[in-house]
Amino acid sequence: MQDVILPRFGAVYTINPQINLYGTYVKGYNPQTASALANPNAEGPFDPLENDMTEFGLKTAWLDGKLQASTAIYQINQKNTLYPAPTADNADLMEQIGKERSKGIEFD
Repeated sequence: MQDVILPRFGAVYTINPQINLYGTYVKGYNPQTASALANPNAEGPFDPLENDMTEFGLKTAWLDGKLQASTAIYQINQKNTLYPAPTADNADLMEQIGKERSKGIEFD
């Protein structure tokens, strides 16, 4: 059994009744799937999947809420993802990769 503390923080700042700024930080942790851990041909053991996400944004509402818009920037970091890496000798082989990052901008 593994014990993990997973922080989650969020804040909202109201500029006026129509405009809100917000920020969020979340950390995630998942043990690898039972099928990957139990399969001796996968060549585990594998470290748990870990991730974190940071997001900052702006939400607006106009015309008594009939017109709404939002925009945000975000970044998601993840490590220890498992991918199939079959070989001629071992079709069940899994490979754990290092770090991955996704970042972008959203508009609604």
